[in-house]
Amino acid sequence: MDARKTRLIDDRQGAIMMMGLFMAISLIGSLWFILGIGEAIVLRDKAIEASDHAAFSAATVHARGMNYIAALNLIMFALTVVYVGMCLIADVLAALGTIGGFTAFTPPVCEPEPWGFLTVFVGIGEIAEAACEGGQVVSEIGVGYANILGGVFKGIGALETVIQVGMPVAAEAAAIDVTAQYAYQGDSYKGGVLSPSLIPGISKSDKQIGLPVKAIEDQYLCDRSFNWVKEKVSSIIPSPFSKFIGWVLDGIKDVIDMIPPKATPVGIGCNGGTPWGNSDVHVVNDGAGNGTDTMQIWSLVLNAQDKDANRSEPRVGMSEKKGKAGDSQKPKKQIYYSQAEYYFDCTKEWTNAECYDNDEKQASFQMAWRARLRRVYAPSFGNKLVGLASSLLLSGGNLGTFAAGQVGNTPGAQKMADSIGKLRNGALSGVITGTDLGNTADGAMDFLNGGDKPIH
Repeated sequence: MDARKTRLIDDRQGAIMMMGLFMAISLIGSLWFILGIGEAIVLRDKAIEASDHAAFSAATVHARGMNYIAALNLIMFALTVVYVGMCLIADVLAALGTIGGFTAFTPPVCEPEPWGFLTVFVGIGEIAEAACEGGQVVSEIGVGYANILGGVFKGIGALETVIQVGMPVAAEAAAIDVTAQYAYQGDSYKGGVLSPSLIPGISKSDKQIGLPVKAIEDQYLCDRSFNWVKEKVSSIIPSPFSKFIGWVLDGIKDVIDMIPPKATPVGIGCNGGTPWGNSDVHVVNDGAGNGTDTMQIWSLVLNAQDKDANRSEPRVGMSEKKGKAGDSQKPKKQIYYSQAEYYFDCTKEWTNAECYDNDEKQASFQMAWRARLRRVYAPSFGNKLVGLASSLLLSGGNLGTFAAGQVGNTPGAQKMADSIGKLRNGALSGVITGTDLGNTADGAMDFLNGGDKPIH
């Protein structure tokens, strides 16, 4: 008997198994948490990828819309160059005829005038009369051409308006479709984009939605075309004479700007009338520019969550509180957001002539609009957003700050603000954190609370 007790006391077999049992339980728990963290990482990665894709797709659609408008502007510009060329020819011929003593007071007949002293020279009178008549012929052709341009420009302007209003809507549809293509645990994401082009009054001066462009009078095309012609002529003339030619062309430009697009004794011009008095050509708004809020696109993925209540979030949450996986709260819906922008691809500052100055407006006539992702910044649209609602958004969702800012220093303002803050953080806190709608709204508040600071 004593021998058996001795063997039992001295027996060391199975000791490691007892320690291994505790280690195995610890490892199982660690794996549980690691799996939860891994699935949370995958969820976040897919959600951010979906939001990135949505933002970039919407920005690309906006950039394409701006390129379409630029292409149509180039068509109108090319047609206008032809008309300006007719103006130059008609006006120069009319001036030569006038100097030679012939004026077309009763077009298309050119009659001699008393000051035609140059007609005493052999051949001068014939040349002057031919110049006068030639100027009248070109003027008549130009008038007919301008009437044709009136219908063409009206159609192109209407198409630009459709693109201006339709592209932001198409961008929203593209973002929703792209987001829906991403799925996690069999459930597609839901989301869209927030764009200033979809908010009336932000990117368009007439309080409608649309790309950041506006319609201006077609006479601008004449001025721009003349400047282009002047630049081309000056480039092929030696320097000593280029300044003189430029001075002469400036004088002709002043004449063209003063006379209407109809046959006159002095030729044709761009002073009102069809189509130069119409507003068809669309150019970039003065307040827009690379890097401004107007060009930004914010995407939101709203229902990113783990569908299995016993998996990733409970596993991670169990490390913070006592309880079982089944006792944990329902997984929260997270909100993920990304930002992209469309921009005019130029190497200079926005106000430079190569990008967009008040005279050339290159960004409206070059198909160089691009899209890119960028670091997320919360929007700051000011009071243009939707009146008082904009102040609420800019306050980061803090109703207390919003109320205090609206009522200012009136009696009881701060007391009311404090009461609203206590209500949101007290009685309403359970609603905010305990429902899907509340969680989504809370996530949106976190996004808006970023102000002008980078979020990710």
